[in-house]
Amino acid sequence: QQKDEAVRVDPRCADVSVYTGDGLFRSGPWHYGSGTTVPFHLVRAAEFTGDPVILTACRRLADRIMEEAAGLQGPRNALGQWTCNASAQHARMLVRLARLTGERKYLGDARRLMDRELQALRDDPPAGQPAWWRHGFRNDVIEALLDLDESGGLSE
Repeated sequence: QQKDEAVRVDPRCADVSVYTGDGLFRSGPWHYGSGTTVPFHLVRAAEFTGDPVILTACRRLADRIMEEAAGLQGPRNALGQWTCNASAQHARMLVRLARLTGERKYLGDARRLMDRELQALRDDPPAGQPAWWRHGFRNDVIEALLDLDESGGLSE
């Protein structure tokens, strides 16, 4: 709506991209990686407060994360951003949600996210991308794998 108004004022605005905000597996156009840490921090809030409303929001968000993850095609999103850091943050959220609720389903979801990303990291990088390109995100992936292992999610 605001872009339509801007185009009416100056037609050159039609060629300007509109930043719609970060998503679960998407970031602004200037990022190489994708995602947000909001789900992780939300589950931390549920841990600290014990608030059932926040916990319910975490459960809904966990379902949404897995729905979006199912639609990903390859190691990068439609904007060309790496998804491994987003998957890692979401896996860490899911591990904490499993601990909080006692539901192992969330460990399985975390493992599926990390299995997907580990496979992508094993594959050759996309044409024109050096192999070291993903290494900037390796700490996120390693932390998620350590959390998953500590919770017994890697031994299933």
